[in-house]
Amino acid sequence: MTTIRFSQQWNGFHHSHRQTLETALEQFLMDEGRYDCFISLNYVLAELAGNADKANLKRAHFEREGLDPLVSEQYDRGMAGFKEAVSTHPDELVSILERRGGSVKVWFGKQDTDLVFGVFNDSPLLEVEEQRFKEKIRVAQKFATIQEVMAGDLDQSEGGGLGLIITVLMLRKIDLDETHLQLSSTSEGTTALLVVPPRAGQAKEILAQSVVDAIDDIPQIPDHIVEIMRLLEDPTKSFIHIVPIVRGDPNLIAALLKAANSSRYSFPRRVETIAEAVGVMGLPAIQELLISVTAEKLLSHRYQLDAVQKVIDHATEVAWYCGELLKAAGSTSAIASVFVCAMLHDFGEIVVNALIPGLTEKITELCRAKGWNTFSLETLTSGFNHSLVGAALAKKWQFPDKIVETIEFHHLPMEASYHCRETVALVYLADFLWLRARNLIEWDDLIDEVLETFPRKTPKEWLEIFKSILEKKKPFPVPVPLS
Repeated sequence: MTTIRFSQQWNGFHHSHRQTLETALEQFLMDEGRYDCFISLNYVLAELAGNADKANLKRAHFEREGLDPLVSEQYDRGMAGFKEAVSTHPDELVSILERRGGSVKVWFGKQDTDLVFGVFNDSPLLEVEEQRFKEKIRVAQKFATIQEVMAGDLDQSEGGGLGLIITVLMLRKIDLDETHLQLSSTSEGTTALLVVPPRAGQAKEILAQSVVDAIDDIPQIPDHIVEIMRLLEDPTKSFIHIVPIVRGDPNLIAALLKAANSSRYSFPRRVETIAEAVGVMGLPAIQELLISVTAEKLLSHRYQLDAVQKVIDHATEVAWYCGELLKAAGSTSAIASVFVCAMLHDFGEIVVNALIPGLTEKITELCRAKGWNTFSLETLTSGFNHSLVGAALAKKWQFPDKIVETIEFHHLPMEASYHCRETVALVYLADFLWLRARNLIEWDDLIDEVLETFPRKTPKEWLEIFKSILEKKKPFPVPVPLS
């Protein structure tokens, strides 16, 4: 007997429906103690629901064009024009669906010890569609990682099978395979059924050996830099404790004075002493500068300087957003580490893109085109997840555990431990604002539960704060050269 925990029926499957489904799925898996399956199942269920919606839209398209999908030549003609039809006259297709009573139904629950997920659409499966599904499964079996998929010459047209390949890879991540996904059809419609047994669970990600070797090859941060960072983390210490250490590093002195005299601070007179520079810039900016100078020194002779600078530029803006969010949240517990975390959170991309040039960019471009979650696909890279790489680098550089954990979970804020939750939430939100400032993400894509970390403000208040921060942000100053 199946106990249904969630059941919804929609005319289609749109962004708001996806958000509703994601929230319900997350709560269900948490209740069942199966949250380790969330990333994979969230993708798979949304992909199945999206395909169900497309199946109904195809029937509406065939009807609009006067085509009989049972006739092979007419089916192929209809499929060739389907993608354009969806983009040029979607309202007409939706009207046809509404008239026909077309719908997508998604449900999930528990059957004995198994978790069961179902997606139904009103369009019976055609023989040609069943054959194409089986062929796509055969193609999917050839791939083991997302980098293999990216390197292949895949058909990315409508019905090309890329989504199903990713689905199979996601199932493998939780120790399942394509046999756990069954398609059945009657005269009333088509059902995709996924059964998840108790043994399924997200396998622990392990860094690729080439990544481990690359991190081992990166020099350790000098002891005096580690000491300065430790002092900056200590609320009982002040500028006076930092100045003597800075005096022993000529390169750091030069960078500090250059930064303090830049247009970013607009100090009324020239800054000529270390103490003045530290006072003008403030602790957060000192932390940013330390990371920037250190990264340039340790990474640029192994990696292209423009790749390093690109990540630093992104991190510097994210750190600025963190500062604004800290003010709005009135947070004090995260002040010490949030700026270091913001500066380091994407450093793993430098290593990954050096080992597999363009991988993260290709994944990002594909996800934006398909509306997929970038981080979800990164978990399929078999050891090249930039968050884990960055965390490993921070660990090598002897940063505190709180910073290591924040870097590892900045895309998965709800998986961070309680004592890190505030810092992780701030970096996640700052990164979100960076994407939103460039219209690369929608407000609805925000993980609402993150805002519960700061209960003194409502989600509506936070939305206004986010908009005011973006409005306040002027074109970011050109970064001060590091050398």
